Amino acid sequence: MLQLLFYFLKPKHLPRTHQKYLERTPSRLIHWSETIGPNTAELVKKILDSRPHPEQGYHYHRAYRCGKNLLACALGNAACRKGYSTRYFRVPRLLTDLKMSKGDGTYSKLLHQLLKLDLLILDDWGLTPLSADEGREILEVIEDRNHLSSTIIVSQLPIEHWHEILGDPTVADAILDRLVHNAH
Repeated sequence: MLQLLFYFLKPKHLPRTHQKYLERTPSRLIHWSETIGPNTAELVKKILDSRPHPEQGYHYHRAYRCGKNLLACALGNAACRKGYSTRYFRVPRLLTDLKMSKGDGTYSKLLHQLLKLDLLILDDWGLTPLSADEGREILEVIEDRNHLSSTIIVSQLPIEHWHEILGDPTVADAILDRLVHNAH
């Protein structure tokens, strides 16, 4: 399995559209973080040096265009290079895939695939408010992964505003309880 992973990390074996992600290396991320400041560089080095803790995740929110996506992709790249299964989704795309899988009968299979990932990166969290149904879909994914696998949430929205965009207040409480209380 690990050999297969490294096969797909070689540029010539990747689709052209995915080759740009190989440029998002840990060393490039460290160099980029040093241009921001010593505290940022120290944080990035600590995150990259630490092994993922399946029961914990990271939460990171900042304003638009400040490198959140680059940081998340570099962490995903580092996880892949260490042999961890990793997948990146924009939240709107994940919700679309979940809805489509319900229609074609592959919903359970998709949830199982998401559960088995060592690292799931969810980008554009809170970009638009979720309906009650979408909130329940996200809860299913988060609940399955809770205490088992790492999840990185990338958002422009501060955590204190997440409750407002998650639809049903009860579902929002459940999602935030699983994400925020186990994260660092």
